[in-house]
Amino acid sequence: MLGQVRALGLGFRREGFRSHTMSLSALVWAGDQVIACLTVIVIASAMSFEKMLKEYAADLKETAAKISAGIAALPDDRDARGLPET
Repeated sequence: MLGQVRALGLGFRREGFRSHTMSLSALVWAGDQVIACLTVIVIASAMSFEKMLKEYAADLKETAAKISAGIAALPDDRDARGLPET
């Protein structure tokens, strides 16, 4: 499964937690730390896993990348907020 995740650039769930749903997740980064993920959840009976990938994967990855880039562009004010340096 990790190989598939790496190849897609997205986390996914075909079944499990909720057997009637599937999901795709893209990571949001702040430097070298994952700080969030964006997830799309669909009802499994509404579409196939392949259709979910076709419909949502590119936009999900693009949106997560834009958010990550926006975070990277913010000033590094961790000292001002009392947060430790990483």
